[in-house]
Amino acid sequence: MLRVLENGSIEVSRGDTGNLTIGFGGDMPPDGTEALVTVKKSPQKHDVLWEKRLTVQDGQIDIRLNREDTNHAAERYFWDVRLLGGGEISTPTLPMPFVVLEAVGNV
Repeated sequence: MLRVLENGSIEVSRGDTGNLTIGFGGDMPPDGTEALVTVKKSPQKHDVLWEKRLTVQDGQIDIRLNREDTNHAAERYFWDVRLLGGGEISTPTLPMPFVVLEAVGNV
């Protein structure tokens, strides 16, 4: 199971794979802008669970989650996006929950 809730939280079953699309509302960055997606145990911690450098296309980014990205202890982590372009850095989102849920069966 993988879903993005209306409040921006992401929920995923531990070990699942899948694709997410994150759109940037009215103030869209131009196509080709680099986006850095980061998941951490806490916004205040420096330990990164995973990071992905992606490119904005049509006002959105597509994130491929591999098993390694979701195979963490079932608990609440945090994610955000930073845009890197033209020598500028902006963070269009506040840190939001990235919740890993325990699956019943093991693969």
